[in-house]
Amino acid sequence: MPRFDVLVVYKKSQLELALEKHNTRIKRLLKRGDPSVRAMRLAHDAHKATLDAVARALDDAGASFRHVYRARLRRSAAAKASLVVSVGGDGTLLDASHKLVDTPALGVNSDPAHSVGFLCASDATTFAGHLARVMTDGAWSPTDVRRLSGAVDDVKLPFPVLNDVLVAHKNPAATSRYFLEHRGTVEDHKSSGIWIATAAGSTAALSAAGGAVFDIDDARAQLVVREPFEADRERYALSAFV
Repeated sequence: MPRFDVLVVYKKSQLELALEKHNTRIKRLLKRGDPSVRAMRLAHDAHKATLDAVARALDDAGASFRHVYRARLRRSAAAKASLVVSVGGDGTLLDASHKLVDTPALGVNSDPAHSVGFLCASDATTFAGHLARVMTDGAWSPTDVRRLSGAVDDVKLPFPVLNDVLVAHKNPAATSRYFLEHRGTVEDHKSSGIWIATAAGSTAALSAAGGAVFDIDDARAQLVVREPFEADRERYALSAFV
């Protein structure tokens, strides 16, 4: 069998981050078993158990692997891997995707009881089976997904965007004013900003703003104007489009 190198990209739980920052209040609450930190403790335990399950499955499968904290992931390391496995939730997978070009990724939801994990195909109980199919030639192929690139005020986005982009005023309470052009139609807008999403991001904020939910392998992107201000004119023609 050819060498199979896996990079396990993980998040740190809220509890772990709080203890690293020497949060004395959290420490006091934990020491006395306060119910306010019970969910934090349960989420931490579930996350650590999933990390252990992923490591056991990789070891049993004979894969070469190493762990890297999501904030320390580098493009060069991701490019050398046969597979990137993100352990956390959608945020961890999205963070890892910023450093990926062609390397396939498999998301593992480390706390399904409290995390939606829409972009995560696995959890602690199913990862070993998914890994076996990934490592078997022809048994499972990655799904190509469309990402976004672009620029704001001639400044390029720092990485390809897997989910969505919000273009808005730096003060979220302020009105955004801009011209929007699409297929020959130009409009002068006032709104709370513009959501632009890929299919992978269509189930989140864009959907809540009235956008359509696309299958994850759909190549289309869509735009939705966020809270359009139409009090002084007719409805915008360019309030939402694909």
